[in-house]
Amino acid sequence: MRGKDLLECMEYIDDALVEEALEPPVFPRRTNNIVRWGMAAACVVVFGVSAAAFWFHRNIGEEHIENAGNNTASSAAMDTVAGDGGTVQGTPENIETGNDTTGGAQTGITSDNEGAVGSNAATGKEENVMQDAVEDTNSDRDNAAAVAELKEEFLTEAAAEEEMKQRACTVISSYYGEREDAIYCYALPEKGKFFCYHDLQETMEYYAEQELASRAADSPIYAYDVVITIYGDIPKEGSKDTVYEDLAEHSSTGSEQIEQEYRRLSELGYAVRLSEDFQLTGTFTKVELDTFQASPEYGYTFRFADEH
Repeated sequence: MRGKDLLECMEYIDDALVEEALEPPVFPRRTNNIVRWGMAAACVVVFGVSAAAFWFHRNIGEEHIENAGNNTASSAAMDTVAGDGGTVQGTPENIETGNDTTGGAQTGITSDNEGAVGSNAATGKEENVMQDAVEDTNSDRDNAAAVAELKEEFLTEAAAEEEMKQRACTVISSYYGEREDAIYCYALPEKGKFFCYHDLQETMEYYAEQELASRAADSPIYAYDVVITIYGDIPKEGSKDTVYEDLAEHSSTGSEQIEQEYRRLSELGYAVRLSEDFQLTGTFTKVELDTFQASPEYGYTFRFADEH
């Protein structure tokens, strides 16, 4: 036993016993032996009381520790029961020792509720993520549908505009008057340049004067159905040199270049057509012919189909 333990145990000794031990009664005319035995007996009493107090205090401490462990186990068991079935019952040990089983049960229920709340929160987040994904998918579908609808509307408007243009335009495909017996010779157009044959050029000037003279709101717009001849470099057979000629005269290399130029002109918005024998034709207004966007790789001539 340590000194500190002895001091703590002495706190439980009755003060009357201590006083009686320290102040033994004085009996007159007793011998010294009796006094000695009395003091020894008092000391024995003091040590016995101290030992009893220490034993009592130690048992209380062990019982307190054991009860605390039982309470912890009971709380864990109650937490498990509450988590499984939601029903909590107090144990006999807890009832006898006066422990608060309600508090343990409440703790278990609270822990289970917190877990349920956390699970519900996680489930809610997953549902929100899934809902957002569904909304994004629906939004993408709506956007795609909207784009398709706009594209269809645009194509419809373009077709309607083209139809109105065709209806509003008066297409001219030959010389406006009687041709002369004159023969015209034309030089090859330079790369990036173009020109119109004589009959086509005079016909466009004639109808341009008609438009100016009319000046009516319902006056027709004239367009011209023409043949387009493209000139470009053609490699010579067996040589690295090239010759600048009509691409339509060379079925192998020339046809590929004509097809590429046809696609370019179509993308620019010109109303061009390409036949199976790679003859390029188109319908142009005078303004379109005057502002024709020629490629720097080719030269162009425009004429009526019956003009040579």
